[in-house]
Amino acid sequence: MSLLSVSASGSGQVRAVTLWGGASAVGAAAGPLVGGLLVDGTGWQGLFWIDAAIALACVPVTLRGVAESKDPDRSRSIDFAGTVLIATVLAPALLALSEGAQWGWTSAQVLGCFALAAAAAVAFVAVERRVEAPSSTCGC
Repeated sequence: MSLLSVSASGSGQVRAVTLWGGASAVGAAAGPLVGGLLVDGTGWQGLFWIDAAIALACVPVTLRGVAESKDPDRSRSIDFAGTVLIATVLAPALLALSEGAQWGWTSAQVLGCFALAAAAAVAFVAVERRVEAPSSTCGC
């Protein structure tokens, strides 16, 4: 959506966003039906093959039709601390949520996972407030 907004202006931008919205609506409506037919016909593995085919079709169209959107003034550094801290937030939180019923929601393991995730979240916010480009955790 952001690439569409940047690459077009005026009525072209309205048309691009409208087409994007229409494609999203058609996909949301037809997706379960097409997915069900695909699974019935090919098994669940067919869902992954259709994604690969769609990606192969979209890559050349994107390369030809979408302008580069890099910001030359943006920092190119990778936020390693932010990356490690967000992983430290997510991993124990997801572990606690997925195993909480089996371990017991008030067990030491679950509470410890949530405590670690909370501490990492506080550290993440503290670190990101001091980083030059906090959104550059991907290094792109």
